[in-house]
This record gives sequence, C-alpha cells and structure tokens, in this order.
Amino acid sequence: MSQATRTIFTSLSRAEKQSKLWQLSQSGLLCTLWTKGSKNKIPFKVHSYSREDDTLAVFAEDSSLTASQEILGTFDLKGVSFFFKGKIEKTHEDKVLLSFVGDFYKSERRSNFRLMAYPIYSIYCLFDLPKGYEGGGVIDFKSKMSQTGLFKSFLKLVDTDPQSQDLRKLKLRVQDISVTGLSLSVGEDELEWIKAGELLNPLTIQFSDMELEVKGPRVVYVVDYLGHAERGLKKFKVGIKFEGVDEVFDRTLSQKINSLLREIDANSDFEDFLK
Repeated sequence: MSQATRTIFTSLSRAEKQSKLWQLSQSGLLCTLWTKGSKNKIPFKVHSYSREDDTLAVFAEDSSLTASQEILGTFDLKGVSFFFKGKIEKTHEDKVLLSFVGDFYKSERRSNFRLMAYPIYSIYCLFDLPKGYEGGGVIDFKSKMSQTGLFKSFLKLVDTDPQSQDLRKLKLRVQDISVTGLSLSVGEDELEWIKAGELLNPLTIQFSDMELEVKGPRVVYVVDYLGHAERGLKKFKVGIKFEGVDEVFDRTLSQKINSLLREIDANSDFEDFLK
C-alpha cells in the first residue's frame, strides 16, 4: 500500500465478511456502488444477503448497472467503513444481484489523523462569554476589566455569520480537528484569556448538522503566525486538547470526522490501494 494513503485497509476473514454483510442486510442501510475511475457513486438500498451463494442483492434504483460489469462498493456499519470489489451477476426489474471478487476490507484511520477543516468545512468553536458581558464590550476573563471594542475586533478576525452570531458567545472558525483536539486562530487581545497550559470552561464544537460539548478543554500551545496578518490584526494559532471527555464523545467525534474524511478521499484511496 502506498505510504501516501491516509486510509489503512485491513482484509477480513470469510466469516467476518459474512457477518458484516448479514448485518448490512438486516439494517436497512445503503451500499454505495461505482465503477473504477468514475465520479458517479450511487447509493443502493440493500435487499438481502445470501451466505450460501455469497451474493448481495440491492434494489434496482438505477438502470446503469449491467450484467458482468465489475464494480467497487462500500458501506458503513457503526461508524466503520467496509470496501469490496464485485461483479454484477444478474439484473432484474426490481433488484440487482452482485458477487464479490477477491478480499473484503475494513478501512481504518490513524487515531491522531487531523481533518484540515479550513477552508473546506465550516466548523466552529463556541466559547461562553463572561456573565459580565453587556453587549458593548467584553469583560476580561482574569482581570474582569472592560475592554471596549475587543469583541468587535475579534469578530473581524474570525470568519463568522454576523446575523447568526450569539452575543453571549465567541464563535471561532476551527482550522483543524482530530479526536484529541483542535486548533483555532485568535488575535492579540485574546491572548489575555488564552494561555498555554490553562484549562478552559466547556466549549461547543459546531458542525453544519450537529453540536458537541467539550468538557475539560486545555490550551496546549499558542504560536505566532509568522508573516501572516489580516486587516492589520496579528494572528496566533491556538492548540486545544480535549480532556475529561467520555467514550461517547470520542466515538461520536471520531465518526463525524471519518464521515467528512470519506467525502474527500476514501473512495479514491481504495482505488489507489487496488492498483
């Protein structure tokens, strides 16, 4: 396997393969099929799986599949992706029957792999503002002294939607994220309340379709963006590590990151892996 690939493919035994395909057939989930090199990847609802014949039947929702055609396929079960190479055996009016060619794979990603969120994905990190905040300024987390204009300058720095901005929160654009932490960009003024080593109040990670609360986020580093200034504001990169999170959080975030990663490169990784 090429060392450049970001996905690890592990071959499953026949018993493991049959177990996963049976679970798929009972789940009512989708199986995505495509021909190698094609950008047209079509999801099909699974009809049934035969252990005896080792064949998978899907509902014929697309008429482009033809008998003897070689295809690639993938499906997800409990946050894990499975990949295979197959062949169309029969096509009926209501369903398509396919067999499997060669090994059956489970894909895994390194636990510390980071999703480069910006600029592809609009993922945000929401911090609660201090209780003393009253619209015109922000109360410093430590000194509790008003800093007029700090909030406005901060909003100029981060990429946010002003119409959806909650004035009780700071909304920062996430630069990259993994199951163990994330990084953000901040301005000079914010360094008063973001210090390396400090444990922050709980924050919220906001995806387009879900939110996750992080308990025990800790600032692990603050570094200068050398030679990188925007609208006259000096920027710093802040690294935050997730501490105090439970298994449910870890699993949920891992599944979300993996789903976004698969949108980018998993299918092409599988094609490269087969070469």
